[in-house]
Amino acid sequence: KIKEEMSGSEGFNFSIEQKEGNRYGVWEAQEVSGRQLIQYTITALTQRVEYELPDGIKIQARETYPPEVVRELGATELIQTLDPAIGKLARGLIQKHGNDASGIIREIYEFTAHKIKKAHFKGETSAVTTLQLGEGLCGGKARLFAALARACGIPARLMGGVLLKGGAKRISHVWVEAFLGDQWVPFDPLNGQFAVLPENYLL
Repeated sequence: KIKEEMSGSEGFNFSIEQKEGNRYGVWEAQEVSGRQLIQYTITALTQRVEYELPDGIKIQARETYPPEVVRELGATELIQTLDPAIGKLARGLIQKHGNDASGIIREIYEFTAHKIKKAHFKGETSAVTTLQLGEGLCGGKARLFAALARACGIPARLMGGVLLKGGAKRISHVWVEAFLGDQWVPFDPLNGQFAVLPENYLL
């Protein structure tokens, strides 16, 4: 929850717009030239959220998902669901677990959290590159998680935000959510967070 928010940007009108479930800050001015400073401050009240992931959650048929969830089953440039190497791993998971979404997600998490090492380089990596290198940062691990989940028929999407420390921004971060049952459940294979959103994760 946002307790307070302030914009102290001189010469700009500030407003909040609602779009697709998100809030957008909009700064507008008639005549702007040169370098400008835009300031925005919030006080956010955060809390840890834990999700139950019971055994027996099944992979649903594609047509049973809402349209906005079906969108998270497709391949993208960085989440290469249709890549042969991704497909091979996904077939192994399905052969082992059938349509048990809980079992598949647990194994995908274990693989991306523990078998894929934490990278010691900077830069954006795709799911396939992360798999080939055997290492990745938050984005690479999250994309590999999402690609494997999608290839198994489980919708997955990347989420972004900042990790807070002592009320200040510490680092930008990416994690992943999988649609299980009737809810989006967060996973962070880089930092070892399974079905939990810690209180210092600001979406």
